[in-house]
Amino acid sequence: MAFLLLVSGHLRADFSEAVVAKAKEATVMVVIFDGNGQMNGLGSGFVVNKRGDVITNHHVVESADSVECWYLAGTTLSRRNASVVHTRSSADLAVIRMENMSGVTPLAVASSKLKSAQRVMSVGHPGTLIETSAKTGQSSIEENADSVLSKDEASLYDPATFTGDVGKLMPLESEGGGSYAGIAHGAKISQGNSGGPLIDEQGRVVGINVAVSTLLAGATDYSYAIEASELRDFCSDVGVSLKLDGRSLNAESGEFNWNFWIILLMTLAVMGVAFFWFYSQRQKAKFAGYSAGGAHPSPGQAPPGVAAPPMAEAPRPAPPQPVSSRMILRGRDLQGNSFELGFSSDDFSRAGGTLVLGRSGKRNHLVLSHDSVSRQHLSFREKGGDLFAEDLSSANGTTINGERLGNTPGGMLLRPGDRIRVGEVDFVYEQA
Repeated sequence: MAFLLLVSGHLRADFSEAVVAKAKEATVMVVIFDGNGQMNGLGSGFVVNKRGDVITNHHVVESADSVECWYLAGTTLSRRNASVVHTRSSADLAVIRMENMSGVTPLAVASSKLKSAQRVMSVGHPGTLIETSAKTGQSSIEENADSVLSKDEASLYDPATFTGDVGKLMPLESEGGGSYAGIAHGAKISQGNSGGPLIDEQGRVVGINVAVSTLLAGATDYSYAIEASELRDFCSDVGVSLKLDGRSLNAESGEFNWNFWIILLMTLAVMGVAFFWFYSQRQKAKFAGYSAGGAHPSPGQAPPGVAAPPMAEAPRPAPPQPVSSRMILRGRDLQGNSFELGFSSDDFSRAGGTLVLGRSGKRNHLVLSHDSVSRQHLSFREKGGDLFAEDLSSANGTTINGERLGNTPGGMLLRPGDRIRVGEVDFVYEQA
């Protein structure tokens, strides 16, 4: 029995020091002030991009006259002014933007769905532990600046972490009306944790802590969080960039996309092999007219003593071909899953000349069911026999042959063979 307990204890040693340190670094204290500049509330939040965007709960900031974000690095407390830029009361989510953020690595958001009994960790500033922390040494904390604190003072602003398991996934009712995808889990939270991240063992955000429920006397308390899928949809709709599983490339993060370069190198290798094969076949055809006994006329060459026929006029280059009646996108995602989308000129006619691609069937003509794809990700437009693509301010962007596609009017011209990356799905454009 002792051996089993030892093994069990070893298996539950789940979150590495690096994961914990990174999660705490990106978690901020959201401090709320009234119109007189008096502090009247605390919550938590976490940084999602290098612009300084912080995710928290809508109920944390809804009554705020002004907001600040405080975060700790070692014993240095950074106090930054912030503003509320986006809210969605129906999902209890908000985006606040810090001024002059520095030294914080944004957290990645998971694109996969949680499973029951999966290990998770809550990170934040629970009010039961920091009830006096905002007042302690407040006079020595310079506004919108960095303050070096004593070790004891700094500990008051160090985010708390608690681990637990996912109990179940369930819809939760929102104070703003409606419901959202929720998580019941066993990682402890209390007032002040609202808006803080729920982290998996890989250090990815899988939920946003929102509430704690006290059940009947003698029953176990459960914590609740908003599923990351709600966050992905919210940020996609309002144009806030996220890192999905740490693999996405966006203009703010500047991360290097190894997947693109691997695909490019493989494509160049295949093209090189194809060129060598084609060249060798041409050489064989060139010398096919020669035998061991002597040379024979090559096709089109006149025999000795016979005048050669006049050379035929070189063919003129064919004019550009319009979009064919059938267009196809074939591709795979990072996990090797295959996708194929087909559409035709008739589809453009029925849709008024523009087809919209998105994650679900709502408001979209083309559906690409993948977590990295925004609700409305990009559009295709047929004009003058040509096909153009335009990104619709998607969260994870669109690239064509490695070039990021903007949302400028008119879009970018597509040609057969072009490689299109939609979120984390790589397509090749074909005409049939």
